[in-house]
Amino acid sequence: MDSLLLAYPSVRTSAVPVSPAERLRAALIARGIGCVRVSGIAEHTRLSLAPDLVAIVERAGLIWWRSPRTSRRDLPLYCVRFTIKGAADGLTRDYALLLRPTVLDRPELGRTVLDRAIQKGRP
Repeated sequence: MDSLLLAYPSVRTSAVPVSPAERLRAALIARGIGCVRVSGIAEHTRLSLAPDLVAIVERAGLIWWRSPRTSRRDLPLYCVRFTIKGAADGLTRDYALLLRPTVLDRPELGRTVLDRAIQKGRP
C-alpha cells in the first residue's frame, strides 16, 4: 500500500490559512500604515486604521469602509473594493486625508484663508 502512495507527489499547504483581513493588514503595513484588528467573527473582521477609518473585511473577500470624503450630495461616502490591492490603495488615500493638517491643527492655515477672502472682498 505504501508503494502506491509514493507514486503520487504530496501537495503541502500552509497549516494556517491566510484570511483576506490578514492579507489587507500586511498590505497596509507594507505601505507604512499601522492598523489594529478590532474584532473578528465568522462573517467579517474589522481593521481600525484611525478612529474615523475602520475597514470591514467580509469572509468572502469584500472590503468596505466609510470614507472621510463625502458624496456630491454631501452624504457619507461608503467605499467598496473586491481586491486587496484596490482596498489598500483606497484606504491609503483616505488615511492621507485624515492626516492632512486642518485649521484646528495649524491656525496659520485658517489665517491664510481668511486673508485671501478679505483680499477678494469677502468678509
